[in-house]
Amino acid sequence: MELEIRSAIDDDIPALIALDAECFPAGNFDLEPAPSGEIETGVAEGSIFVAIDQGQVIAMLQLDKASSNEWELLTLAITADYRGKGIGQALMDRLFSELSQSPYLVAVSCMTSPNNLAMQGLLESFGFLQVGLLTDYFGPGKHRLKFQLN
Repeated sequence: MELEIRSAIDDDIPALIALDAECFPAGNFDLEPAPSGEIETGVAEGSIFVAIDQGQVIAMLQLDKASSNEWELLTLAITADYRGKGIGQALMDRLFSELSQSPYLVAVSCMTSPNNLAMQGLLESFGFLQVGLLTDYFGPGKHRLKFQLN
């Protein structure tokens, strides 16, 4: 595997939309697809990192800047064939490399389903702590756990 991690570009948008549809299928109670336009905005703002193998987008990590010193990890998506191979770790490493260049002490938060044990484990491996339960975050019964790293 020849893994490249870089910022997403406009040419990546179709692959990012397809990856989002694969990883967050509509109708799955625990997974919420990106709202219309969110991926395009993330690419334009430079807030999406992609993992590339053999010229193909295989994963993405999307951030949202909540304030000058707070970021929210919106999306971490990895195509099925590449899960469990350290891709999430590589994207998180890139995230923290970028954030370490900020002149501010940066906090990062993330919402995830109580049933998404893989994401919870990844977040905890980077020192995130569960700080709350957001009831009905995406609608009735669609609860989310909030994780925070300060």
